[in-house]
This record gives sequence, structure tokens and C-alpha cells, in this order.
Amino acid sequence: MKKSTINLLLISNSLQAVEFVKKNLPQFGLENFELSHVEYASGVPKLEEKANVDVILFHSEGRYGWNVCREILNLAGNKPFIVLTDDEKSERPLGAAKSVVQDHLAMSDLTPDLLHRSIRYTIERYRTINDAALQSVALQSSANGIIITTAAGIITWVNPAFTTITGYPAEEAVGKTPRILKSGMQNQGFYAKLWETILSGNVWRGEVVNRHKEGHLYSELLTITPIKVDSGRITHFVSFQQDITERKKTEEALRNNEVKYRELFECSPRPMWVYDPVSLAFLLVNDAAVEMYGYSKDEFHAMTIKDIRPPGDLPSLEAHLKKENRKIMGGLWRHIKKNGEMIYVEIASHPIQYQGKIAKMVLVNDLTDQMVLAGRLLESEEKYRNLFDTLSVGVFESTPDGRFKTVNSKLSTMLGYETTEEVLQLDLWKNLYYNDNDRAKFIKKYETTGEIENVEAVWKKKDGSPVTVNVSGRKIVDSNGRIEGYAGIVIDVTDKKETEQKLKESEHRYSELVKNAHDAIYTLSTDGLMTSVNPAFELITGWSAAERMGRSFSDIIHPEDLAILKKASDQAIRGDTSPAFEIRILRKDDQYLIVEFTVSPLRNGKVKGILGIARDVTERKKLEEVVRRAQKMDSLGNLASGIAHDFNNILGIILGHTYLIKKKIDNTSIVLESLKDMTNATNRGKALVRQILTFARKTEVVTEPIMVNQLVKELGDLLIKTFPRTIDVQWDLDPSLPVITIDPEKMHQALLNLAVNAKDAIKNSKEQKILFKTELVDGKSLRNRFVDAVHHSYIGVSVADTGSGIDPATKTKIFEPFFTTKEPGNGTGLGLAIVYGVVHGHQGFIDVESEVGYGSVFKLYFPVITRGRLLEENNIVKKVKPPGGSETILVVEDDTTLRKLLEKILTGEGYTVIHAKDGEEAIQLFRQNRNTIALVITDFGLPKKDGKTVIRELRAIVPGLRCILASGYFDPSASEEEAPYTDYLPKPYMPDEVLFKVRDMLDRK
Repeated sequence: MKKSTINLLLISNSLQAVEFVKKNLPQFGLENFELSHVEYASGVPKLEEKANVDVILFHSEGRYGWNVCREILNLAGNKPFIVLTDDEKSERPLGAAKSVVQDHLAMSDLTPDLLHRSIRYTIERYRTINDAALQSVALQSSANGIIITTAAGIITWVNPAFTTITGYPAEEAVGKTPRILKSGMQNQGFYAKLWETILSGNVWRGEVVNRHKEGHLYSELLTITPIKVDSGRITHFVSFQQDITERKKTEEALRNNEVKYRELFECSPRPMWVYDPVSLAFLLVNDAAVEMYGYSKDEFHAMTIKDIRPPGDLPSLEAHLKKENRKIMGGLWRHIKKNGEMIYVEIASHPIQYQGKIAKMVLVNDLTDQMVLAGRLLESEEKYRNLFDTLSVGVFESTPDGRFKTVNSKLSTMLGYETTEEVLQLDLWKNLYYNDNDRAKFIKKYETTGEIENVEAVWKKKDGSPVTVNVSGRKIVDSNGRIEGYAGIVIDVTDKKETEQKLKESEHRYSELVKNAHDAIYTLSTDGLMTSVNPAFELITGWSAAERMGRSFSDIIHPEDLAILKKASDQAIRGDTSPAFEIRILRKDDQYLIVEFTVSPLRNGKVKGILGIARDVTERKKLEEVVRRAQKMDSLGNLASGIAHDFNNILGIILGHTYLIKKKIDNTSIVLESLKDMTNATNRGKALVRQILTFARKTEVVTEPIMVNQLVKELGDLLIKTFPRTIDVQWDLDPSLPVITIDPEKMHQALLNLAVNAKDAIKNSKEQKILFKTELVDGKSLRNRFVDAVHHSYIGVSVADTGSGIDPATKTKIFEPFFTTKEPGNGTGLGLAIVYGVVHGHQGFIDVESEVGYGSVFKLYFPVITRGRLLEENNIVKKVKPPGGSETILVVEDDTTLRKLLEKILTGEGYTVIHAKDGEEAIQLFRQNRNTIALVITDFGLPKKDGKTVIRELRAIVPGLRCILASGYFDPSASEEEAPYTDYLPKPYMPDEVLFKVRDMLDRK
């Protein structure tokens, strides 16, 4: 590994001091040191030229040196600074220098190791302070509101964004509960469900309507995360607020617009439908179409527009579709109803965006009656005029130069005129068009093709207002082919255009919401291919839309999380929205993010894909992990030295008796006594390991009725072994205590935290004493202090110390998270907050009695609630003599001594033993002796292949093979290995344990 370089600046007037430092400067470890030197004889040197300096060493000489030191400190800011003096008794820095100098070294005592450690400590302290400041600034600067509460819901901290959102400054919010924000818009059941979720240890997310301090309501997206200790007990809740008031308003407006569009479509008295221009399938029909044609909506959705045409009209329809110009198309067509009746209709269709794709919207006008009338009245001009004027569409005939020759009443009404005579005075080309381009397009179309179909234009009404029309027409020629004029049909499509415009605006607003969202939003096809992403997805993941389109979403999901994603995706494809879940997603820079997902079905009548919304919670998870680690390490650190001391004592006993046995091998009584003491010492070590694993939560802890005195006594025994021998641990236990139901691991943690605090409090006391006391307390007497003490009786557990006591001001803050009176590095400030959470989590109470100079007493009260029964540990009668047998056993153990010991134990009782030193050799030997081996005993931690892998591969050869897995630690969360064919043997074990276990496994049915 390449060594890092640390740049040192030595400020000294003494060349002798410079040579002295160079001589003592170490050149080992992971760092190299580069030393530069300046003098201050002529005044304070310029430090801006030394910007890359990591540490400043200042050699002080006399009072003048300290004056220069203070000036250099002002220039250096918070840069790491060490003062060197000629001896330990030299004058110390004065004034500001005392509070800034990180270390002081006497050159008379200086060694390479001391100088190296001082430099490293100074740099690390500088970095730690800066990192802590950055984290604090990050929380303070968050755009989202952040609230930290106790497990009981008392607010202990808020950031500035909370004040911006709610109007409550920190000083008004701290000490209260979030109930100050209640608006009354959520019922009691809503809050009961919220508390049920977070008290069970799960994260709650949802939308809440709260009330601002000034009285108005606002909407927020709220996330509440429980903070737990390693035992699983909840100590705090961290809430993140995101003000979504404006977003909710936008969503409401969008919904209103979509509802209006839907109402226009569904409530139209004229038949309307939307169809796919590629497959020609009906996508959407309104009630008027259902009523007119006789088909239900489900029947329409299974049909195409060809299914309502007479077979003879299909060639004309296909030709028409091929030449349609992507704008309005239509004309006069024949349709067939469900009952077989043929009708004549005038249709107008127009391309629209429907569910993200191009579709066609069709408006149908039933002309059957008009056409029947036309057939009957052709012989009579009067009859023709009646038909002409009763049409629901405008009809005209004009001269070649655009003068109207004939118009019907509908056209007059459409243009705002009272009589057709007024319209006949108009010129089609000169008086009606708002836009010259529309006019030129129409004339050119007529002249080149002789007809127009479904061409849109904006015409001018009598009052000057615009009306959007759809015109279809053709030229009229005489027998000689000369143009006599033009005839056409005019449909008012103003309402339809407004509907389309509203739909377009609605889709645009939706698009803007997706584009500007802070959360990543994406869509997938039903087979998991990405079809769209928003800008936030590109920003969060680093993948551009072009890089992800058409590719599998699973490609960027952590392999271990694919099952979670598949389950949620399958649920969405079935039509259901999945609950929120967290998985890891791969960024383009090969880093994994922790992302919170919600997955919903994407519909187009039926589910056509998946809509996903993802929020990056990586930083939040890191913060939670920091808090969890801080809680655990504060207590573990206080036990380490005591545990090491006790283990050394145990090893000393075993080694000493081993020596005695060698010396007194012929003296049977001495050998037997030594063996007995060695066995007892081994059991002490085994019990101590069990206690450590239980505390570290590496063994399973079952919540059940317990005897509090027994728990307190076991904890006291552990403290006696681990605390300094100068501390007198005592207990005063009430023998009449009833059994209560409690989480023993949490109670163990709470009492241990109090004991650790007591140890710190008495370290400078003349009398170093810690007293545990239990008592039965009447609920009525406890209600005098705690009005919520509703239970009949309580068990009181107190921890008293002879320490320095707590002053009244500090006493009011001791249960606040992160509050500590300890020096930096000696505590997290979470110990008493954890105790408070444990007690309140069990519906209990905590009281503190303390006076400065007279120690402290912490009293915990737990309600007497008993469920279930205590299990007796010694309810199994053990056999006197361990059984033997004649079966063949394969022993797999990499420790040679232990392997030989097992072989001697088993062969001594009649068994035949085949042994292997690693996993691969075990499999090879089993294949050679598969017909004779009745049982396999294997260690878990083997070379080449571990014990579980060996068992799995051997059972592939002989299913149901009986196996015993041995290990010094079994994870309680791990599932059993195909019981009843597997048993477990915890290390260290006694020979009798092995023999009983082997016989039981061989005889098991």
C-alpha cells in the first residue's frame, strides 16, 4: 500500500530544535512526513504561502514566543496546531491559545512514537470536528421538515424547514407533541393505525392534512421512521415532512379537467367512440353509441370498426383509410346495428392522444331518417327543400367563383344568420375565412382533385366570432365536363375542438408534473422493458433515457432484491398497487442506491404496463445506521476490558491445573480434583460467552414471563466479572415479587446502561458502590406521582450509586437523545434515552432522585402483567450413563486435536469412526463408504466447503441422511436444516453431550 504524506510546518527560531524534530520524526507506518521550517525572529511569518500544510508545529521560546503563537493561531484558523516547549514545566499558552491548541509536547520527553501519535490525534480531531459540523449543517439545511421525538411522541428537535412548513419555531415545538399540528381532517382510526405501524417497528408513510400555526390547512407527505436499539426496542421516531399543498392543488385541478372531459364525452347526446388506427379496435365508447347501436361496452371493446360495416362497404373503407390525411376524415357511411338494421350516418373523426398513443375520436350523426326522406322526396322540390333544411349538418352549393347558390337552414344557424337569404348574399371565398391560408388550401384542393374531405377551417360568423368547421365537398360538372359549381357538407366541430384542447391541456399538465417531480418516475411494459423515465430518474441513477429505453429494468436491480421486485411487478400486472418497499438500484457509476418504490398498474382499459415511483433513501438509511451503531457501541465498550480479564483468569486456571496433572500424574486424587476444577472453569467460560452473545443479540431471546430477581442477579454477576474490582456491586432483592411478562433483553439493556452510567459517576468517589434493589409497589401509591399508573401493582427496580450526583438543571435534560455530560468520545448521549424508551414501551414509569455530592437513584416501575408460564430448566431427567452403539460415523473436523478427541470418545463406546479434515475430503470419503455410514458429525467452519454445504451435497447423494452440525455460534434467525434429520451441537461440548446427541439422532424416527 502506498504511504500517505503528511506535510508539517515547524515555526522555530532554533536550528537546534529543527534538528531535534527531524531526528525524532518517525518514517514508519502508513505515513511519510515532509517537514518545512520558517523562523519568526523578524515577526509573524506569512501562512498563506503554506496552504497545503496539514499540521503546524510551533516551538515557543519565552513570553515573546507566546505572543507570536497567539497571532499565528489567529491566522491559522482551525488548522491542526501543536506547541513544542523545551520542557514539561514551560509556560503554557495564554488567552485564546489555551482554547485552540490541540496538543502540547515537551521536547525533553519527545520520542518518535509520541510525536507520531500526537500528529495523528491532532489531524483526526480536526477531521472529526469538521465532519460533525457538515452533518449538522446538512440536517439544518434540509428542504424537508425533520422532527425527532421520543418513543412517547415528545418533540426533542426540529430543523428550520419544520418552522417554514408549520409556522412553529423550535422553542415552541420542543417539549410538545405533534398533536399541535392536528387539523381534525383525520379521524381517530387514522392515528390508531399510524401508531400501530410505527410501534411495531415499521416505517409509516402517508399524506396528512395539518393545521399551520396561523390557522390555515396544508397537506404534507409524512414519513415516520422508528429508531431502535439492537434489541429491537424503539427509542425515538424521526419524521420527514414534505409540503405537498401546491402539488395537491395541481392534482385536483387535473382531476377536475379530466372529469369535465369525461363528462363531455359520456354525456354527449350523439354517439362517440375512440378507436386504434392500426388495429381498428374500439378503445372507448359513450352511452349514446351503446343506445344507438345496441352493443354493450364490453361487446364494443371486443370489436373493430369493420364489424359495424356491411361487407360490401369494406373495400371503400379500406381505400378511405389509406388516403386519410391524419386530420378529420368522414363522410356518409352505412352502418349495421346489433339487430341487423342498416342506418346511414355522417361521421367526423380526428386524431387524438389517448393513453400515450395516437388514436382516432369519432363523432357520429345519424342521417337515416334524412336519407329516407331524401329518397321519398326527390321528385318534389318542396320535398327536397324540406329534407335539405332538416339535415343536422350544413349543406351548400356554390358557383365556381364562390357565390352561394343554395344553403340550408342548419348552415345559416351555424353561421349566426336568421335566414338563408342572408347567407346567399355571401361569398364563400371572400366573406367566411378567417385565415387566407385556409382559403388558398381549399381552392387549390378543389381545383386539383375536384373534392375535399374532412378539411378543417375557421369560418367567420355574422357577429365576427369564429366557428371551427369540418368541410367535405366535391365539384359539380356538366355533361361536357365543365365545372358548374361546388357542393359540400359543413359540420360545426367547435365543441369537439374545445374538448380536444382541454384534453391536450390536461395531458400537458400531467406531463409537466412527471417532468418536474423530485421522485424518479418510470414505466415498464408487461414484460419488464423500460418505456419511459422522467428527468428525476436520470438525475438520481445517472442513466439517461436513451440508455434505458427498451432494456430490462431488472438489469439495474441488485440480484438479492429481484424477488421483491418481481412480487410487486406481478401484483401490479394483476391490477393491484403494491405496498411501498425498499430495494437497491445500480447507478451508472456502479454504486448501489437504496430506493423506496411504489408500483402501480398502467391501464388502457386493461393493464398494459407498470408505473413505478422511486425515492432515493440512501442518505436516510445511512443516518439510521449511524444512530444504531452509536447506541450499541456505547455499552459494549464498557464491558470489553472486564470480559478479557475474566477470560484470562479462566485460561490461567486451566493452564495451572494442566501443569499440576503433569507433575502429579500418579496421584489420582490430585488429578481428579484438578480435572474437576478445569471442568468448572470451562463451564464458566461457556456461560460467559452465552451472556455476551445474548447481550449482543446473537442468541435468541424469547419474550415470556420472567422472574425479575433472577434477571437482576445474573446481571450483577456479569458486572462483578467485568467492572473494576474496586467497585462493590450489591443487591437487595424482594423475595415476594410475582412473575411478570417482559422483554428480558430490553430490560437487561436498560439496567446495563444505568450500571455503566453509575460506574462513570463513582470513578472519582471515595466509596465506589452500586446497589440494585427490587420491591413490590402498590399502584395507588404510585398514582400520587404518576397519574397514568392504572395497574393494580408494579415491580420497582432501582439502581443506586455513591457518585457525584446530578444538579437540577442537568436532571431536566438527562433523558433527551444525544444529551451527555461526558467528554467527547466517552458516550453518545443515548444511554438514558434508551432506558426511558424501554420503561415507557412496557407501560412503566421512571423516577430519579439525586443531590449533588450524595449520589443518584434511578427507579424503574414495571406493571405486573403475567401471561403464559415459566418453563423449568431442569424438567428433563438426564440419563446416568451415556449410551454407546456399533454404527459407523463420519466425523468432519479441521482441528486435529479435537478430531482425535471425538474419535476416542466415539470408539470408546463401540462406534466405528471415519474422519475427514475438510469439506471436500468428507464428500469423497462418504462416496466411498455411503452404504456403511449411518451418521455425519461436521463442524460448521470447515476449509474448502463449510458444514452446511457438506450436508446439502451429502443429502443429494443419500436423501434424509442424519447429520449433526457443530459450531460455537448458531444464528437464531437461521432456519433449521431439514428437521428431523439434522441436530445441532454447540461448542464447547462435554463427551456425555456428544454421546447423548449421537444416540438420540440415530434412534430418532
